[in-house]
Amino acid sequence: MANFGFIINRSPFVGGHLETLYGLADAALEKEHQVFIFLNNDSVIAPLRHQKSLEEGKSPKEIVEKLIQRGAEVILSDLDLKMRGLDRSKFFIDGVKTGGLPDIAEAIADMDKLITL
Repeated sequence: MANFGFIINRSPFVGGHLETLYGLADAALEKEHQVFIFLNNDSVIAPLRHQKSLEEGKSPKEIVEKLIQRGAEVILSDLDLKMRGLDRSKFFIDGVKTGGLPDIAEAIADMDKLITL
C-alpha cells in the first residue's frame, strides 16, 4: 500500500485543480492506498459547509466530502483559516482537520508521492 499526498493552494473554482485532485485521490483510494490532502491559501474554502457550485456537477464541498468518506485525511491550513476569519467548527463539513507546517512535514516523511496542484 502506498501513501499519496496532495497540496492544493488555489481556489476550488479556478482551473479544475479540485477535479484533478478528485480523480487522482479517488483512484488511489480505490486501490486502498492512503491519501493525505492539505488545503491552503484559497483552497481552504473548498469544504465550506453551505457552499454551492456555480456550474453543473459536484460542488467543491461535495468533492472533499466524498474523499473524506472514502478515507482521505484532509487538513486545512490554520494560518489561512485565521487570515480569512473562518472557524473550522462553525463553517466546515465534518471530517476536516486543521494544522500547519509541522503536520505537513510529518505527513511528507511517510509519503511515497507528493503532488502539488
